[in-house]
Amino acid sequence: SVNLAWNCITLDNTRHSNIFIAALKPLAKVSFLNIAHNRLQDRGMSILYEDILPHMSDLHQLDLSYSFITPASFNNINVFFAIMPFRTLSLVGLIV
Repeated sequence: SVNLAWNCITLDNTRHSNIFIAALKPLAKVSFLNIAHNRLQDRGMSILYEDILPHMSDLHQLDLSYSFITPASFNNINVFFAIMPFRTLSLVGLIV
């Protein structure tokens, strides 16, 4: 399991995004990923669903609570659920 909650992660530019992808993409066997309480925003959600989560075939729990996302990100969530259902997805608070 990987817990990155409360780490001041902000994916607001290409450099930060590339570092985030490089750090998480190799973790294919992770079963629990917590990145709650970071400023992922919609850009970070797109990165997760396009570049990181498709490689995590054993992921069962994902916590994205308080990630400063907008309703636009829910389209990505719905599409991804059709491909790779989680046992638990936490999305609490700060939907902006």
